Amino acid sequence: MLKLTNILTENYGGPGEMVLPPTHKAGLKVPKGGSCCANCKWWNKEEQICSSTYYVEWAGTNKIPYKANEYCTNWWEPIK
Repeated sequence: MLKLTNILTENYGGPGEMVLPPTHKAGLKVPKGGSCCANCKWWNKEEQICSSTYYVEWAGTNKIPYKANEYCTNWWEPIK
């Protein structure tokens, strides 16, 4: 299991470590039209980049490997 150091304090089942299974993929190709980068608040349509600092840290780039309506990443971000 992958354990992240972020402490969940929002309404996600209460405080505790965020634990992901070893098969978890932070980004993947998805069918068109569902959950995808094109529908995300972090997607910059004009520049065609992801502005999530967590995605950029993970991927090493702000570019995504597929079209914005065919790719999805799932990053939890704490309320700041």
